Amino acid sequence: MNASQAFGARRGTYAPPDRCSAQFEGLSEMPKERANHELRDIIDQKLTALMREMEDADWSAKDVAFTINDVLKSKWLDRMTALQDAREAVPKGFLSDGNEG
Repeated sequence: MNASQAFGARRGTYAPPDRCSAQFEGLSEMPKERANHELRDIIDQKLTALMREMEDADWSAKDVAFTINDVLKSKWLDRMTALQDAREAVPKGFLSDGNEG
């Protein structure tokens, strides 16, 4: 039996500190920042590959970039913005009874 088994600790788990101190402030943001950075890198790689593929098919980088922007705006960003606006419009403490619609 090793030390982690003896004390019931599992590998890969994180136990939050017992006391809140300045040194632990902001730790909860670190995984999100890392995830955002990793996601950005993945999307950058995918878009770079798409740009190269489209240029190989004789589309200009400018046309491809503007088309990607148009698709993101019309199909994704407008929807996300509308959902965010709807969430913000709901009063804090609102409790649904399921009959709002």
